[in-house]
This record gives sequence, structure tokens and C-alpha cells, in this order.
Amino acid sequence: MGTRLRRLGWALPIGIAPAVVGGATFSPPDPFTNIAYVAAAFAVTLLLGYHVAVIETPTDEETPDPDRLWLFAGTLLVFLLAGGTVFSRLDATMLWDLPEGQELAAVAGIVGGLFLLAELVIYYGPFDRLYGLFR
Repeated sequence: MGTRLRRLGWALPIGIAPAVVGGATFSPPDPFTNIAYVAAAFAVTLLLGYHVAVIETPTDEETPDPDRLWLFAGTLLVFLLAGGTVFSRLDATMLWDLPEGQELAAVAGIVGGLFLLAELVIYYGPFDRLYGLFR
């Protein structure tokens, strides 16, 4: 299997899970619009998931380390749950009063921002330095 196909294979689950969790968390309580929010978040998280897959599988010779990927996924889930908790405590109508295209963009931006924050913590922050020391 080629490197791009392997990366895409990793990017799909990395992109689907946060899109479902984030899109469902930040959407209004309507099942039909919930699908649109998940789709908008998936467009962003698939690209970001491919970026994480590139970090995890740089070449054909190197094998990925699934421990760091699992830690990234766990950190992302914690950030999404914390963001959802904060969002549920705020006045959500402020977001839902935006025009429909801007609502979708705002939700995709929130989910993408939390994705990038988790990536920053795990791959470029202090964890990456500690991981390099103990590896």
C-alpha cells in the first residue's frame, strides 16, 4: 500500500470522530441540521487528520507509533468535551442566530481550532520534548 493511501486510511478515522463529536455538540437540537454541522466539521477535520497522518507516517521505511496517535485522540476528545461543556453553559442562541452559512463556518472553525490545539499540545508542545527524552 502506498504512503498516501496509508495516510488517508489514518486520516479518515482521525477526521470522522471529532467531526461527529464536535458537530453534534455545537449544533442546535435538530437532527436534520445536526447532519449539516457534522459534514461542515468533517470537511475541516479530514484535512487536519491528513496532516496528523503525515506526521505519523513520514516515509515508507518508518513505522508509525500508535501510542502518540492514541494520546492525540484522547487529548482531542478531552478538548472537545471541555469545549462542549463550556458551550452548553453559554447562551447558544448567539451562535444559532447567525445566518446559516456563518453558523456552519463557526462550528467548523471551533472544531478545527480545538483540533489544532490538541495537535499543538501533543506534537509541538512540551509532550513532544518529553516523549523524545523517554523514547
